[in-house]
Amino acid sequence: MRWRGALLAAVAASAAVVGLTGAVAATGASIRVTRGAVDDVVNGNCSLVEAVIAANTDAPRDACRAGSGADTLQAPGRFVLVDVPAGATSRTGLPTVTSALTIIDATITRAPDAPAFRILQVVDGGALTLVNGRISGGSAVDCPDGGATTCAGGILNLGTLTLVNSRVSENTAAGSGSIVGGAGIVNGGTASLTNSTVSDNVARGDTAAVGGGITNNTGANLTLVNSALRGNSSLGPAGGVAVGGGLANFGTASLTTSRVARNIARAPDGTAAGGGIYQENASTTLRLTRVSGNSPNDCRPAIESVCG
Repeated sequence: MRWRGALLAAVAASAAVVGLTGAVAATGASIRVTRGAVDDVVNGNCSLVEAVIAANTDAPRDACRAGSGADTLQAPGRFVLVDVPAGATSRTGLPTVTSALTIIDATITRAPDAPAFRILQVVDGGALTLVNGRISGGSAVDCPDGGATTCAGGILNLGTLTLVNSRVSENTAAGSGSIVGGAGIVNGGTASLTNSTVSDNVARGDTAAVGGGITNNTGANLTLVNSALRGNSSLGPAGGVAVGGGLANFGTASLTTSRVARNIARAPDGTAAGGGIYQENASTTLRLTRVSGNSPNDCRPAIESVCG
C-alpha cells in the first residue's frame, strides 16, 4: 500500500536490558516515592515526577535521594497525572526516561479532565522496567505525518522497555497526520513483555490507523512471553485504512505462549486488515500462541501454520 512510506524507522536501542525481576545494579539507588504525589515543587515529599528526575540526573530532587546508575523507584499506589512537566519537549505526563530505572508497583493514569498527553516516553539510551505496574488513560495527540513512529498514548519507547506483570490499557491515540498508531505502545527500540497485558487501547486516524495495541516499527524488536493483546482497536475513517488492531509489526516480533484475541481493525468502505496481527516487511514468530476472535481477520498476511 502506498501509505507505507510514511512510516519512519525509529532509532534502535543500544542500552542493555534491565533484569526481568526488577533487580538493578548494586550501584543503583533505591528511591521511595511518596504515595500518590506527582508534583515538582519543594514541599518535603518525593513525588513520582521528582523521582524520575532524580534518577535521570543522579542528583537529589526535593526529598528524593540522588540516583546512581540503574535506579529503582519504589512507588506503590495510584498516581494521577494532570499535565506535562514544566519544560517538557513532548506531550508526555512523566519526565522522559533518559537513564536506566525500574518502577515497582505503580498504577499511573492521566486525569480524565486533563489535557491530552501520553504517559511515558523512553529515549534512545534510556531503559525502563515496569514491575507490577499499570499504565492507563494516556491520550496522544502529537501524531503528525509518520505519526506511528512518534505517537503512542501509553508508552513511546525508543530505547529499552521491559514490562513484567504489568498492564497497558485504555489509552488512545488520535491526530490529523497520515498515520496514527500505537495507542498502547509504540516501540522503536527493544521491548519485552512478560506476564503482561495490552488491552482496550484505541488508535483513531483521520487517514490511517495502525496498531491499536502495539505498533512495532521498522528496525525494532518486540518480545511477548505469557502475555496478551486483547480488545484493542485500530479505527480508520470511511474509505481510509485500518490495520493491526492488536499488533502492527514492521520490525521483528516474537510471541510465545501468548494470546491475541478480540482485537478490531475497522475502516468503513476502506481497507481493514489484520484485526489481530498485521505485518509488512517484517518478521513475526508465534510459538504456542493462540490468535483468534479478531476482526476482520486474525493475521494479514497469513502467518503460515498459525493463523490466517
